[in-house]
Amino acid sequence: MADDKKPAADTKGAYEGDLAKLRTAFWALLIAAVILTGLTVRFGLNERGELNFPPQGTLAEDTRIANVRDTRVYADPEISVQPIGIQDRRVFGTITRGPKESESGAQMWFVEYDNAPSGWVRASDLTANLGVFVVINIIPYAFNYVVGIAVVLIVVFGTLLLRVRHAADNTPAVNQREEEEWMRRHNRVAVESEPTAAVLAGQSFKADPRWEHVERMTESVNPSDWRQAIIEADILLEEILTKIGYDGLTIGDKLKNVEPSDMATLDDAWKAHRVRNRIAHDGVAYKVDHALAKETIGKYRKVFEEFNLV
Repeated sequence: MADDKKPAADTKGAYEGDLAKLRTAFWALLIAAVILTGLTVRFGLNERGELNFPPQGTLAEDTRIANVRDTRVYADPEISVQPIGIQDRRVFGTITRGPKESESGAQMWFVEYDNAPSGWVRASDLTANLGVFVVINIIPYAFNYVVGIAVVLIVVFGTLLLRVRHAADNTPAVNQREEEEWMRRHNRVAVESEPTAAVLAGQSFKADPRWEHVERMTESVNPSDWRQAIIEADILLEEILTKIGYDGLTIGDKLKNVEPSDMATLDDAWKAHRVRNRIAHDGVAYKVDHALAKETIGKYRKVFEEFNLV
């Protein structure tokens, strides 16, 4: 399996796009709920004060009803007295008595609500057509019944979303570094013919000043510098293998083509390169302490000393 794949594209933009879609869907549902539940208020009564939308159905004793709006509840059908309470819109009850006519001519029914208070209410505030009414108000009804579950789900999915966002926020720096490294290795322009392995066998490499930079980063107190030191040392390793003439798409492929008799430090090169792969592929999930960083750079040094690079 190739161990030097091109870095994956930054996924933060994809997450941002998904979040935008979720926000759009939420606002669309909210607007739809407001429109649907508002219809019973805006178009509820006709010019005679009768319920027009949704259809009222037939009001009678022992009929289940729902309030189409916030409803005043009275102790008797003569509504000149103060109401004994108010029942909210969309609550259910059962008609037990009536009808009677108020002093203003309004038809009144006595409703036993599922929760107190119960009493006399205007017929125009009620509907017996529960099927249509519930469909029109399905979103608030659904919310009322699942609010407990909804809160739990919001907490769970919100926590997961924060974890995903955190992972996405940590992706770009790693991807950018890997992308730059990959571009350096795979998009170089050859300006002269590469020397053959036979020619290089009798030559020594010139000491590379980049190695001093690698060693300075290794002695840094910043853990990110230790990681970068290993990555840059691995780039130098690939350049050596390429100049010697070992073919392969990845450093791993090149090392597989090296005969142990041709490279005394082959085992050190493999061990150091495997640490680099863990850093590149696992990102911050792979912990690199100072001891591991110095040990890994020490293995690279043995390889480079063999070729007089340091």
